[in-house]
Amino acid sequence: MNTVQDVKIGLSALPDSVCITQLNIPGTHNSAARFVAASWITKCQHTSVAQQLNMGVRLLDLRFEYKNNAFVLVHSVIDCRKKRLPLTEKITFADVWRDCTDFLDKHPQETLLLSIKEDDGRNGDVFFARFYEKHIAPYKERWFTENRFPTLGECRGKAVLLRRCGRGDFNGQGDTGLDLSRWPDQGNRESCEPKTCDMGNNADTVIIQDRYSHLQKQKWQNCIVPALQKAAPDAHTAYLHATSTAGGLLPYVSSRYINRRLLSYLDENKRIYGWFMADFITPAICEAIYKANQ
Repeated sequence: MNTVQDVKIGLSALPDSVCITQLNIPGTHNSAARFVAASWITKCQHTSVAQQLNMGVRLLDLRFEYKNNAFVLVHSVIDCRKKRLPLTEKITFADVWRDCTDFLDKHPQETLLLSIKEDDGRNGDVFFARFYEKHIAPYKERWFTENRFPTLGECRGKAVLLRRCGRGDFNGQGDTGLDLSRWPDQGNRESCEPKTCDMGNNADTVIIQDRYSHLQKQKWQNCIVPALQKAAPDAHTAYLHATSTAGGLLPYVSSRYINRRLLSYLDENKRIYGWFMADFITPAICEAIYKANQ
């Protein structure tokens, strides 16, 4: 299996001046959902976050329940664990942050996009305030938290915060990240069209294809391909392509069908599409996404 060292993929060789919206960036959906209960329907990745970073992933989809003063990684109501069940430790953001900072220390010309969301619990009023206090304020030099799209040079060695939650009672000083709190739900089969997420700064938007309820064939043909064909990223518009689906079949079965076709499509059609979130990502998919930057 290829590794990031074998194929020399990543962002370090790309110019500082390019906006991060105008890059093909591989990411994972439910990035920590490797060891989970009811794995036949909740498992989304074969690899750990650290392994994903080493194979080329630069966008992490992190979903939490805030409890006992810790941010536990979850897939819906299911806790993500460090090892195979049962009775193994839960993964917390502190664990993920350690993996991210260790990676950036070793690769200071890279950058990471971290999407955070409360997926379980009823702590929306305090969720972001506590996250900021615990995980951002002490490490401000490691984060890019402005609500605008940076150039790659502005965020090398840093994590770009993608905030998929409201600010709740946060009243602290400081920026609170790219505002994706208006992320539109696309969990029906009535449409295949992407939706627009307004970032609330009168300048920037994210066009999101996240049609997660379609069957695998319809997801690929009617949702993913048209969104890729229409993608036109610029300095004020990001395109995000969620290739996963929970529609009808097991996530792994669906991902095998879609990932094979995505590899072929990117090999034949090399241009800028934007950001990707995939289930069961592989080094080959990361390589194909990066090579389409050429």
